[in-house]
Amino acid sequence: MARILWIDDGCHFYLEPFAEELTDGGKHQVDSVNDCSEALKFLLDNHYDIVIIDPIGLSSGFGAYKWTPPPGDSGRSSMLIGCDFLHSLLDPATARIKLGSQPDISSTKIGVFSSFLIQESYAALNKLGITFRRDKNGDRPPNVGFNSNLKNFVEEILAN
Repeated sequence: MARILWIDDGCHFYLEPFAEELTDGGKHQVDSVNDCSEALKFLLDNHYDIVIIDPIGLSSGFGAYKWTPPPGDSGRSSMLIGCDFLHSLLDPATARIKLGSQPDISSTKIGVFSSFLIQESYAALNKLGITFRRDKNGDRPPNVGFNSNLKNFVEEILAN
């Protein structure tokens, strides 16, 4: 059984049908969080085999991870908080935001499952070595017939 952390600002609204596909028959255990603070807490407190994230639209939340954009940078922050969070996890030496503790996670075990990635986010993901990406357009309820897209995506990451 694989343990999966799902990080998505809308996970509490539409995660259930997605999670049911992954947990069917006890195959995987899925934890879900909707902001960077929760994600950091879960990553520090638990071991995950893979992390699925939609970095676009994530908020910093409250707690261990605080988002403080540099002066004059507020427009960028609304679209790239999740990418900056990934940068803090995977390349702390050059990250804009330093985390107090560093979770043990590799770029090869992170999958980006997003319906909207801007050019700047592709560049950030490439720089971090995150190559697993899927577009979730058409995979949201009521179109739950996406079985193979998410399940195959998870299996692809796990096989790596």
